Amino acid sequence: MQPDKFTLAAEWRSMARENERIAAMLVEESPATAAFLAHQAAEKALKAACIVVGEDTPRTHVVNYLLDELANNGITVSDDVRDAARLGSIRTASSSLTTRGKRSRHSRQSRSSSTR
Repeated sequence: MQPDKFTLAAEWRSMARENERIAAMLVEESPATAAFLAHQAAEKALKAACIVVGEDTPRTHVVNYLLDELANNGITVSDDVRDAARLGSIRTASSSLTTRGKRSRHSRQSRSSSTR
């Protein structure tokens, strides 16, 4: 038997809080790892919100896509949140370049996912 949507959303939110807690601990020691975990926390929290409004667990790592899903379900997403997500996408795209100037498979996946 599958858990109800509120139980499933609570599990995603719990994972988000754990990522957020660990990110806060690593800010000074490893800023890149802290940023990665903060992105993971945001992604998981948004997935929890999508589940509550009636979506299946979205299979994406694209924060803007998750924000669009919430907006499509009547949830108001502020311009500040959209701006932060856009800046995060720019940072992710620029850091996905390898030293040889080739994009990683994750940047290609993000670009194809963001066109959904």
